[in-house]
Amino acid sequence: KSGKPVFTKKMDWKEADDIRLEYTNGEDTLAITKFVVDAKEGKKKGYFDDNLPANIFPKYIYWQDGGKFGYSLSTSSDITREQKIEILKAAVKK
Repeated sequence: KSGKPVFTKKMDWKEADDIRLEYTNGEDTLAITKFVVDAKEGKKKGYFDDNLPANIFPKYIYWQDGGKFGYSLSTSSDITREQKIEILKAAVKK
């Protein structure tokens, strides 16, 4: 929407446990992670928040589609939950 270029690279793997892409402008940091989900956790579906201490861990939102992988977005800025979901949706296109 800003008109600035966005660089993407599709990545498929069979052995990695997770991958994390981190973006920063010097003040705020935004990180997107794709991770392998174990069989028990893999049954979760939808978006959910963490209950980690905000002063230790950045603000997270998680998404799982009931499959093998989960995704998360963390940020150091105070964006809304809805904004985090929209960013994660745009980053993870199936």
